[in-house]
Amino acid sequence: MSGDLKPCPFCGGAAAFKSGFTDGRDIGRVLCTGCQASAYQFVRPKADAIAAWNARAEISSLRGEAADELAALRERVAVLEEHIREQSEHCRVRIQDGIELGATVWRLALEDVARENAALLAHPRPSNLQKAQIAIGPKQEDGREG
Repeated sequence: MSGDLKPCPFCGGAAAFKSGFTDGRDIGRVLCTGCQASAYQFVRPKADAIAAWNARAEISSLRGEAADELAALRERVAVLEEHIREQSEHCRVRIQDGIELGATVWRLALEDVARENAALLAHPRPSNLQKAQIAIGPKQEDGREG
């Protein structure tokens, strides 16, 4: 008598009445033959189990509303995923720019130090030699630089 049963609200599959015996009780319930969803009712007679299965909102209206909502959510997810991709690329570029800028700053600082040391050593005056000696390190008693 599965003709009296509405289709499954989850997958749209056909429903069937199943009866059996469990825990010392004679039971009957309706379940989907597709996804195995059930109105897990321990009821007798069969008409009560079918009534429990069929007592729910209309599937067609729910499917239409759910489909519309699902489509809207998928569209929103696609927009958010694209936004995340854009922001990730923006961050990657900013990080790369920062790394390049840091390398440039270090290179320029080292070039400045090298030019300053070259200038100090090019003009051997006592004050320049002392500054250069501080940068290089003091001479040891045996004449080696420390």
